[in-house]
Amino acid sequence: MQRIRLFFEENDISHDDVEVYIKGQINDKEYNFLLDTGAAKSTLVTDEYLESLEYSKGKKFSGVIGTLNCREVNIDKLCLGPIIENGIKIDIINNLNDNIKNVLGIDVLKKHVIVFSYSTQELLIIEEDDSIMPENLFDLEVGNKYHPYIDIGFKEIKSKCLWDTGASITVVDEEFVKRNPSLFERIGKDIGTDSTGESRETDIYIMKNYSINGYEFTSHKVAAINLSNINSKANIKMDMILGFPTIRQMDWYFDFPNRKWGFI
Repeated sequence: MQRIRLFFEENDISHDDVEVYIKGQINDKEYNFLLDTGAAKSTLVTDEYLESLEYSKGKKFSGVIGTLNCREVNIDKLCLGPIIENGIKIDIINNLNDNIKNVLGIDVLKKHVIVFSYSTQELLIIEEDDSIMPENLFDLEVGNKYHPYIDIGFKEIKSKCLWDTGASITVVDEEFVKRNPSLFERIGKDIGTDSTGESRETDIYIMKNYSINGYEFTSHKVAAINLSNINSKANIKMDMILGFPTIRQMDWYFDFPNRKWGFI
């Protein structure tokens, strides 16, 4: 078992919203990465060094709110502690505003067995001879781009959710809120920003207590956003994107290659 330190960064305005970062190297040059299981592919914000590399095709990628143009580049070596990728393709984005981050996506993380230990602020990279194993293992549902999905429950109501370490707040589809008003208490509005740097005013609610496979989770703040656009492009339709306020309440074991998960 090897460890990678996590760094928590609070939102300057709302300290309830927290982004989680790790440190790594691209061809021996230091970078900080947002840890993001909700991103299909790892991305970097362009800089002088990255501009010197050879680009291939241009493409687009979408967040919950916006869309950006990007370019694909071949990276000789990506190193994140014990995680080493040689000859990896990464998308490069122009630095349009400060809201756009370098991202470590599921394309890299899916190759490993990982404990996301928010209680100790570290990732544990599990190896074959390690004895760490959850008491109960559950089947992991993944989308066609390997995004991880789990179900949460409110007594008789179930909700399909994207498990997203890159989300600083848990996001709920506006239609789910309308269908289940008793689960939410509106407390105001705030400005939400997605992975493309696009911002939008959103309604903010307190979501009532819920459970995940028999484990109880306490109520917390959520943002309500129309997820119909992102759902239209996904083979698994979601009601929520589980972000930091949810994920921080437990330590999570994900065996991505074998599609299993559990609590530690």
